[in-house]
Amino acid sequence: MGSTQRPVESRRAAEEEKQVALSRKGAGGGGESLKAAKLLSAPKIWERFAMGGWLLLLIAGSLWASCGEGSRPTCDYPPQLWCSSKEIAQACQVEKHCTRLISNSPKADRVSVSLYYESLCSGCREFLVLMLFPTWLMLQDIMNVTLVPYGNAEESKEATKWHFDCQHGEEECLGNMIETCISHLYPEMDFMLIFCMESSNDVIGSLPLCLKLYAPNASLADIKACVNGDVGNKLMHRNAELTRALKPRHEYVPWILINGVHTEKLQTQAQDSLFNLVCSLYKANLPAACKRPEERSFLPFSPNHTFLRNFAPNLSDLLGREKTVHQSARTKAKETF
Repeated sequence: MGSTQRPVESRRAAEEEKQVALSRKGAGGGGESLKAAKLLSAPKIWERFAMGGWLLLLIAGSLWASCGEGSRPTCDYPPQLWCSSKEIAQACQVEKHCTRLISNSPKADRVSVSLYYESLCSGCREFLVLMLFPTWLMLQDIMNVTLVPYGNAEESKEATKWHFDCQHGEEECLGNMIETCISHLYPEMDFMLIFCMESSNDVIGSLPLCLKLYAPNASLADIKACVNGDVGNKLMHRNAELTRALKPRHEYVPWILINGVHTEKLQTQAQDSLFNLVCSLYKANLPAACKRPEERSFLPFSPNHTFLRNFAPNLSDLLGREKTVHQSARTKAKETF
């Protein structure tokens, strides 16, 4: 009996080692997987990005499923960016899948949603985080988003540069400038980064971590150079001009344009259910998310969504603590910029 058990045990051990090796290979290498696991399990990250975690799982799950079991890629970009450009698709080895997704997309003018906002405005942050971003995740094939951070700020010319006074102080001016520079430098991933910042309890101080999570190849040094240089100053002046050119003139923030038009009716519809509004305005064949009401249960503004019921009170408290947020932002701003 003893002479037959040892070969069996050896075979079992060898088989287990083989399975472990295969699982590591499928995960893209033990070292990188371990780094990712440590990053995603860090308590501070989950505390800071509790609002966005369910959204990331939703994106990763859908793209993971579309790639199939045998072709799950590994790369330095998060799944939601795999099809955002040809270069990223090549790096992540998902060109064929992205081409198929694009070719199957309905052809029509996308619904345009423009948000004129302020980086530290509580109402702006609530709309961006809980309404605009989730809708974009579900309907990004049929909608475009334009973000213009400026709002109720004022500008004046001093020598060769523009000086800005913001409704919520210098910290907000810095936040506006950072998000403007992000859109200029990284247009393919700007919304992810801005969402990450705006969903944090420290808009400015969260930037380095947001870059690690959503844009690992982006350069904090380049963003700093834009913020502190002529480029950022000119970009913010352009935002001021865009805001002043609004017709009708904006009276509050967030100020929302749908297909370049602002009316009180559209503003109300967008703030009540942007998802339904975008679906109703799209002129071609509707995507599956618009056709199936059950898809909308993923969105935080769904009455049945536990995320809204459980987290909304905390969100209101978070967005209402502007004094604390500003003090934290001031400290982080001095350290970072």
